[in-house]
Amino acid sequence: MASLADISRRANVSIATASRVLNGSSHPVSDATRTRVLAAADELGYRPSELARALVKRTSRIVGVIVGDIVDPYFAEIAHGVDHVAGAAGHLTMVCNTERRPEAELAHLGVLLDYHAAGVVFAGSGYENAAEAAALRSVVQDMQTRGSAVVALAARDLDCPSVLVDNRAAARDATEHLLGLGHRRIAFVEGPPGLHTSAHRLEGFEEAMAAAGAEPARLPGGFEYEAGDAAAGALLAAGELPDAILAVDRNRRREEAQAQSLRLAGLLSRRKLAQRLEVAPDARIGVLGSDAFEVVRVRNKRRDVLVLQLLCERF
Repeated sequence: MASLADISRRANVSIATASRVLNGSSHPVSDATRTRVLAAADELGYRPSELARALVKRTSRIVGVIVGDIVDPYFAEIAHGVDHVAGAAGHLTMVCNTERRPEAELAHLGVLLDYHAAGVVFAGSGYENAAEAAALRSVVQDMQTRGSAVVALAARDLDCPSVLVDNRAAARDATEHLLGLGHRRIAFVEGPPGLHTSAHRLEGFEEAMAAAGAEPARLPGGFEYEAGDAAAGALLAAGELPDAILAVDRNRRREEAQAQSLRLAGLLSRRKLAQRLEVAPDARIGVLGSDAFEVVRVRNKRRDVLVLQLLCERF
C-alpha cells in the first residue's frame, strides 16, 4: 500500500506538501503541484489512513449504535436503518452491544470518544438510578463539545435530541382497549427491571386500571422469549387465568412449524395453550402486546387464539 512518502517521491514534492493536497488543507499549493500529487496518488493507488485523518481532524466517519442486546431483532432493525443512511453518506456503522449494562455503555462511549465518532445513536432505554448516570452524561457532553451528534431513540437521562414513543400513553391506551372489551382482571407482564421504558409502561397500565376500578395483576417479565414463557408458567400454576394479558414484549420470532410464534406468544405457547384448553375448552383470554410485531394465529383443534398488533414503535 502506497504511503505519503511514496507519493511525495513520485510527485517530487515534500511529504508535507503531499499531505496538504491529499487532506484538502487550505495551505496554498500551486495548481501544477496539486495536479502532480493527485496523479501520483492515483497511479500508486493511495488510500489515506482514516485513523490518522481522524486524529488530525479530530473527527471520523464512525457512527456508533448503542444497543441493549445485539441478537434482539428490535435493535437489529434500528442498526440496519442507521447503517443504510450512514453508509450512503460514506460513514461506517459500529454496533456496540451492552447487554443492558450501564457500565458497558460507558465503556463503549469511551472508545467512540477516543475515535472521534461522528455520531452516536442510543437505541435502547436508559436506566433508573444507575450509578453510572453522571459519568454517561459527562461523556455525552464531551462528545457533543467535540462535534459529535448524539441522538436517543428511547427515554434517557441525557441532554440530547430524542425520537420517542410515549410509553405511558401507549400502555394506558392498550389497557383501556382491553377494558373496553369487557376485561376486568388484566395481567401485566413487565419489562426488564430498572429501565425507564419498563417503568413508564407499568405506570400507564396502573393508571388505566385504577381509573376503571379494575383488578390488576403484575408478573415479572423481560424482552426475551424465555421471560414470556416463564410468565405463562406462573399464570398456569396460579390456577384461575386472568381475563386478558398485556405484555410489553418488543421482539419477534417465527417458527416454521404449523403455527408462527412470537416471544410474546410464550405467554400462550402451543404446549401450554393446548394443556389449558384440554382442561377448559371454552375458556377465552385476550392477549395484547406493544411494539413492532406481527399478527399471529396459534391454532388448536378446539380454539383459535388471535394475537393482534395494536401498537407499533418505528423510528
